[in-house]
Amino acid sequence: MMSEKTGCEIAYHRAVIHALEDHLVELKSELSGLNKYFYTINQSKYYEPESYMAQMLFRQIQQRNDDIRITKNMISKEKTNLKQYMENKAEFYKKIRHNRKADSNQ
Repeated sequence: MMSEKTGCEIAYHRAVIHALEDHLVELKSELSGLNKYFYTINQSKYYEPESYMAQMLFRQIQQRNDDIRITKNMISKEKTNLKQYMENKAEFYKKIRHNRKADSNQ
């Protein structure tokens, strides 16, 4: 009993989830690169934790960690929304079938 609009809505939510998952992979890759760079310069005898470059690098690492956390949260919410949408549609279609069956019995 699916309609085109329902199918499009489900496909849209799934596409958003996949896009967010791809973005999460990119963020993790960026974070990995930043961490490798930090650990490389961290071992240098010329490393100064109070320097502008070190502080900016640390901020970028923190920003990527925040972005990863936010993206995971968005994925979770989108999956919850999709599940709720599908449950609501199933309940709606069940009611329609019940009403049609009651009408055909009269």
